[in-house]
Amino acid sequence: MIFIILFAITVLLVINIFYRILINQDEVLGIKDRMKELEGESKKYKDDKDKTKEYFSKMMDENRKLTKLSLKPMIVSFLIVMIMLPIMSFFYADYAIGLNDSSGNVTINTFYTANLQNNTVQFLAEGNEVFSCEMPCYKYIDDKYFKLEKERAEQKERIKISRIVAESPVAIPFIGKDLGWIWIYILLSIPLTIVTKKLMGVKI
Repeated sequence: MIFIILFAITVLLVINIFYRILINQDEVLGIKDRMKELEGESKKYKDDKDKTKEYFSKMMDENRKLTKLSLKPMIVSFLIVMIMLPIMSFFYADYAIGLNDSSGNVTINTFYTANLQNNTVQFLAEGNEVFSCEMPCYKYIDDKYFKLEKERAEQKERIKISRIVAESPVAIPFIGKDLGWIWIYILLSIPLTIVTKKLMGVKI
């Protein structure tokens, strides 16, 4: 968990360095100030459709300038994320065991043989049973916490082993309680983006 927090902070710091380098922050402030002024002025003419339209057009022009300024760092940010996320996925990988006659193999840190009978999976290492559980179930495997569940892929059954980094006390809509590393990263990035931008004086 700490590794993911440090990873998220590092990624955001690198991204915001490029925002500082590639964007004139004073120009951004100037555009934002003009937009506020135009918004304030437009309220004086809220009953005048022509004036309202005129001010709206001016605000859109300023907004386009802001978007144009942010284009380069946005592209750089996208490239950074695309490079960095696979690195994190290497440390927090999920696994899938393809089954042949209800048996398959997987290497996490140790080489395991998995046998499936109905909905119960049995894990063996060097011929000795490590554990068995009725899926979906949660187990520590090589000191890592996983959710094991049966699924179908290409008309064949397989065992999906998902790395669980944290469990939410309440179910999060569309996510649930089980949080993998990518959801932790996304949830952390939202507040950390605000904090790092403020600390680094990034105005956009």
